[in-house]
Amino acid sequence: ANGWKATRTPLRVADPRLDGGLIEGLNELEMVEGELWANILPLRHHKASPCVARIDVDTGRVIGWLDFSALNKRQSARVRRQPHNLVLNGIAYRRPAGAARPTLLATGKQWDSMFDLDLAGSALGEAHVRAKCDLHIAPVGGRVG
Repeated sequence: ANGWKATRTPLRVADPRLDGGLIEGLNELEMVEGELWANILPLRHHKASPCVARIDVDTGRVIGWLDFSALNKRQSARVRRQPHNLVLNGIAYRRPAGAARPTLLATGKQWDSMFDLDLAGSALGEAHVRAKCDLHIAPVGGRVG
């Protein structure tokens, strides 16, 4: 129903707007309305991104980004004192039958709260993604279409 087959080859996830390189550190995967969403946590590069990639499950192409950095300001003083705790590390989605809206929950490392979010449509441009998402992009020979 959501495009998954019994056996799939691994996706090579890339954003053609970001030079087509592979996005490293995909973590906490969640299916959302036929898209694969993943927060970015490339630990080997000692980074944690406040962004979530929206991925086409058939091609591995990043079709959009969500920036959850505003949640950092809503953390307790205890969490904010330790920057390594300002890590988005949990997303969950469901659309209950008959519900007025879907539920998107987000939480993070050592966070005191879980957030039930309403998302407004936006198109984060390449400049915003490069400046705010703190990504590590591995070079590849070819581009993702």
